Amino acid sequence: MNMDWILECCPEYEILIEFDNIENKDKKEIHGLKERGNTRCIFCGMPFDHWRRKDVAHAISECVGNKKLINFCECYECNHLFGEIAENHLGKFIMPYRIINEVYGKGAYKNVVKDMPVEKNLSYGTYRFEQKKNDSIFPSEICVGYGR
Repeated sequence: MNMDWILECCPEYEILIEFDNIENKDKKEIHGLKERGNTRCIFCGMPFDHWRRKDVAHAISECVGNKKLINFCECYECNHLFGEIAENHLGKFIMPYRIINEVYGKGAYKNVVKDMPVEKNLSYGTYRFEQKKNDSIFPSEICVGYGR
């Protein structure tokens, strides 16, 4: 995606990096990895020596669809704290936009809103919504006009 239109509208801005298709997991872009050791966390400032292989710090939150941009400038503890607090709330806040735009997160059900009681005859006036990946929420005849 060409970002020249931003420079035309706002010439005082400088584009530092461009990326496209952050949902594509095939080619990961790693940012902030200078050396494997002697690295400092961008959040707490503490040095850390290594990253656990199964844990990945995303430069842009995975809840907005990023599977590609990886950041090795934060320690394991800060990554998990950010994931448990900020990303959880961000994901819930933007859930309607994720559903409409079919942006998927993790798991078998890619967008899940769990807010119903366990017993079916009980009602708190809430709902449960689950959207499976590759199951469009729009009828196929609507999507045809939009190039899907």
